[in-house]
Amino acid sequence: MVSTDTRISNGYNILSRSHSKTTKLTERCILTSAGMVADVETLHKNLLTRIKTYVMENRREPTTESIAQFLSNSLYGRRFMPFYAFNLLCGL
Repeated sequence: MVSTDTRISNGYNILSRSHSKTTKLTERCILTSAGMVADVETLHKNLLTRIKTYVMENRREPTTESIAQFLSNSLYGRRFMPFYAFNLLCGL
């Protein structure tokens, strides 16, 4: 079980109180992120797309270790223009 806050803020202004920062990637793995909202959403969408491609090619869901490698490659691949996202990957 992972819990996160649901606020989006800009300085001292709270823009939203109902935005989820957690994404269910597979039946056994979820990703929670903090940071810039646009980068977090882009990162989550990219990971979901890579996982769907993996499932279509291999006919099974990736393990948590595989998803951790996907996440690592995604973050390292953008090292010159990085995602401003701080991630917590949880899985069984």
